[in-house]
Amino acid sequence: MSAMELVSLSPSTLSLYVDCPRCFWLKIVKKLDRPKGPMPTIMTGLDLVIKAYFDGYRGKDALPPLVAGKIPGRLYKEVPPWLTMGDPATSTKLVGKLDELLEPEPGLVAPIDHKSRGKRAEDIHKAYQLQMDVYDLLLGASGFTTPHKAWLIYYIPDVLKDERFTFAVDVKEVATDPERAKQVFQSAAKVARGPEPESNSECPFCKWFDARTKGATSPAPTETKPVPEDVPF
Repeated sequence: MSAMELVSLSPSTLSLYVDCPRCFWLKIVKKLDRPKGPMPTIMTGLDLVIKAYFDGYRGKDALPPLVAGKIPGRLYKEVPPWLTMGDPATSTKLVGKLDELLEPEPGLVAPIDHKSRGKRAEDIHKAYQLQMDVYDLLLGASGFTTPHKAWLIYYIPDVLKDERFTFAVDVKEVATDPERAKQVFQSAAKVARGPEPESNSECPFCKWFDARTKGATSPAPTETKPVPEDVPF
């Protein structure tokens, strides 16, 4: 990679970096992705329905009834299409795309993100914590003031009754730390500009990449450990 070529990182690539710096380097520098299965198209459809539903309450003082009483404030007047910040020292930028933006109180904004999963979440997955930290960092870099909080809205299959299939809604408040995200971003940027990291003995994908390099034809591992049970939109 040329030293001047702009590297673009995102919450998902930073999560990959945290999980395995070598897999991150292979993706960013060599354009070699971990093998993945197909993404269910139902998630795209559900995403469009939910976002249209929330858009119907934009500009109003009341939140959508689906989350009213579970989240403070109201929806912000608009959702920025993209958030971006750059690091000129490494010719690297960090980008993110919000699902939704909340105005918990006048003068403050906070990210909302939609997720789906098979059952209620007991804890916030580390990948989602990092994602919300990154959004907080990007909002601050874009001139917004945040309360260092975010909200995750989980949509969980509930019951089939009267010929209707319903979802339960579970809302989690997340404390965010933009400085933590900044440190991960800067560390990942340095790795992206440096030599290939050593193979990670705990990473099945590193073992698979190494085997392929030696001419082996073993099937790719299933990406289960790095991916939370939750399905992001």
